[in-house]
Amino acid sequence: RSAARDGGRKHRRYFNLLHNFALRRLNDAHERIATEDNRLGALLEESLEELDPQDRRLIEGKYLDGETIKELSAQTGLTDKAVESRLVRLRRRVRELLIKKLRTP
Repeated sequence: RSAARDGGRKHRRYFNLLHNFALRRLNDAHERIATEDNRLGALLEESLEELDPQDRRLIEGKYLDGETIKELSAQTGLTDKAVESRLVRLRRRVRELLIKKLRTP
């Protein structure tokens, strides 16, 4: 009987040790992800600030405010196709700015 209890206690201690280790690793991973998300968000904001105001408005309108191409066309006086083309170029520009910022420590 006491050997069975000792075995159970030993098993429980081992399980608790593994559980606590896994929780610590999970918490560390969440902290790293949150830190990286904050950094990326700050770099994205910096990149958007480098754009012309009208270009920034297009990007923010489409991807942050959820406006349609037609709505953006009406606001800017551009054709739908011109808005789409400009958004393609702007996404490329923002991506290049982000990559440049990520590569510099």
